[in-house]
Amino acid sequence: MIKVLNFRMQKEMMNKSFMIWKYKSIAYYQLFAINNFFNNINSLIKKYLLPYIIKEIYKQMYESILYKCEKILLEDVYKFDNN
Repeated sequence: MIKVLNFRMQKEMMNKSFMIWKYKSIAYYQLFAINNFFNNINSLIKKYLLPYIIKEIYKQMYESILYKCEKILLEDVYKFDNN
């Protein structure tokens, strides 16, 4: 039981360290991402949301540019392909 708890605590510490590193490393994209990819969205959230909520949305925006995305038709949303 102690080994299991110890392993779990080590895993949690690694996850926490990773999250801190991740948000520090993606801060480089802040102005570039917001101004170039999310300009219309940024205008809307600034109009309707509070600053601390906007800050959390920005974190997701910064991270989102690190993913490879593919546009699909709405009717194909629930069709899954293993590729």
